[in-house]
Amino acid sequence: MSYASEYSELAGAFSEGWKTTVTAPAVAKVLTPIAWPNVAFTPPVASSWVRFNILPSGSNLMTVGAPGNNLTRYSGIVVVQIFTPLNTDDSALLAYADKVLAIFRNYHTTTIRFGSIYSVKTSNSEEDGWNQINVMAPFIRNEYE
Repeated sequence: MSYASEYSELAGAFSEGWKTTVTAPAVAKVLTPIAWPNVAFTPPVASSWVRFNILPSGSNLMTVGAPGNNLTRYSGIVVVQIFTPLNTDDSALLAYADKVLAIFRNYHTTTIRFGSIYSVKTSNSEEDGWNQINVMAPFIRNEYE
């Protein structure tokens, strides 16, 4: 699995998980707009939104042997920044953080596993008008090379 396929898989999992079903008829609706890396985005006015990103953080050679049998462990962090309008209570902000936690808490494939997921509340941005919390989801990706 390459970095590109890692991104595709994790961004896809987030995109699918960041939906809610509206009743009659059952139509999936995105909870908030999503800002993707290196894609033009204008934050909505007075409405919540999120920013998705993956930060690779290193790798370790876990075994040494014949080519194709060497395990390399890559590590990274999925960061979802959540923004709600300033001067509103934190209930929506925290509910969105809980939703991100639920998406990645038990997510795993044959190569990707997440560790302990946590959130970090930032100070309000008076200049930009946003209340913010960042959800940090550390993961490892094992690959035989």
